[in-house]
Amino acid sequence: MRELLELLKDFDTLMLVTRAPDGTLRARPMERQDATQLADCDLWFVSAAETPKTDEIEHEHEVCVCAYNPKDRSHVSISARAWIERNHAEIHRLWRPEWSVWLPEGADDGAVALLKLTIERADYWRPEGGRARVLYQAAKAKLEGAKAPEKLPPVKHIR
Repeated sequence: MRELLELLKDFDTLMLVTRAPDGTLRARPMERQDATQLADCDLWFVSAAETPKTDEIEHEHEVCVCAYNPKDRSHVSISARAWIERNHAEIHRLWRPEWSVWLPEGADDGAVALLKLTIERADYWRPEGGRARVLYQAAKAKLEGAKAPEKLPPVKHIR
């Protein structure tokens, strides 16, 4: 888990994927929070308390978190169980002023929730040589009149 949390520091924004009651999947960008601030979960986000995503999580706890880092072309996909925490004392303790952009009423109005996740599986890809190698392979293939390799590097499974 420490390895995964260290890898996630390379990603500022993660996509949280939930399942709507009609079965469709919905994804939305979420800001990565410092996982060390909460001991009872592996990963967490802050959200308005009453949103479609909180409704979806209350209905279906299985979620996916995924991300792409254009700097080195790495990818991460996380399968997790999520739950909603509305503990006002904990929200107040964790409150950051920059959250006011999305949550203008602040920590005290009861309209804030924490989305807590327990990770069940994580897959991580980082191309050998990073972005420079991927671009080189694509340029080389084009010059040679061939197709760029589509093969991803081996997947690193965590947990």
